[in-house]
Amino acid sequence: MANVYVKEGETVADSSLSANTQALLTLANPDLMLAELKVDEADIANVEAGQVVRVFTAAEPKEARLAKVTRTGVSAKQRNTGSLYFDVKALLDSLKAYIRE
Repeated sequence: MANVYVKEGETVADSSLSANTQALLTLANPDLMLAELKVDEADIANVEAGQVVRVFTAAEPKEARLAKVTRTGVSAKQRNTGSLYFDVKALLDSLKAYIRE
């Protein structure tokens, strides 16, 4: 489960959801997780589709996840600081081993 739009203790009934409300939950397949990365312009020349990369998350910054680059952006975007980056998408290896139950 990736997102839940209710608070603990709330009662949810099928009739309480309408077209104007947020989804109750979003299901995610841990075998198909795509990382959306921002790669600095100084490093983008070293990144290409098919390359295996290590991805670090804010939740676990000391533990790398392996991913395979599926797409690199073709034009740079500018951060608020003025520096440039490229969007890169990478398919993460299965996350099932990392899921807490």
